[in-house]
Amino acid sequence: MKNFFSIVLCIGAFFLTAESPTFSRPSTDSASLTSTGTSTNCATPSTPLAAPVPAVKSAHPEKTWKTVVNEDGVRIESKASGLDNLLSFKAYTQIPAKRERIQQEILNVKEYIHWIPRTVEIVILKESDPKKEAFFFGTGKGFFPFLQDRNLLVRLGVKEETPSHSLLVMERIQPEAVPKVPPISGVLIPYIRLEWGLYDSTPGQTSVTLSLTADPGGMIPDWIVNLAMQKYPLHTLQALRKRSQIQPVK
Repeated sequence: MKNFFSIVLCIGAFFLTAESPTFSRPSTDSASLTSTGTSTNCATPSTPLAAPVPAVKSAHPEKTWKTVVNEDGVRIESKASGLDNLLSFKAYTQIPAKRERIQQEILNVKEYIHWIPRTVEIVILKESDPKKEAFFFGTGKGFFPFLQDRNLLVRLGVKEETPSHSLLVMERIQPEAVPKVPPISGVLIPYIRLEWGLYDSTPGQTSVTLSLTADPGGMIPDWIVNLAMQKYPLHTLQALRKRSQIQPVK
């Protein structure tokens, strides 16, 4: 038993000393990945000064979506992301609330500390239309006690909107896109793309998809990241379901 705890302590010490706020996988200047693993141009007019994306060199065998979680009315699928062996995740659910109400809640980023898992700080970085976009800095607790906090520097915006559906996209941006960036307290996430798809279903019901591809940075092995992230969409959608039904937008 003593040897077991010694091993655990050694592993924790390794991550504490090896993680660096500036560490990330090698980046490219021209390529970007959507949450479905498709190459696109990261520097689009809707995303000023988008951050470069880590090099694509996946060896993961899962090239098609595979169901990994089916719980509490939420189905989650995963596939190779193209970021080493990290996975992309896509979740599907129904929420008994109007699409407009759910969209308001997602855009109300200052309230993320009350429902987005592990979020402990949100700082608005730039004035913009709160009904269309938000530039913000976020801090999230590490998935394990021995891991550093993760920092986000992102823009969330409405990319598409029709009378029956909305698409909201959150991407990392470069520091030059905002007037001032708060001090980095942990590891600045080098790449993240999150998409919210909201679709009118039956009256009072909305079909919601949440797609996520992220590289948390630091020296965490990919398999640990995949394991930790697998149920993150489930917990996020469970919280959004509750918020959309009982909480007014502030």
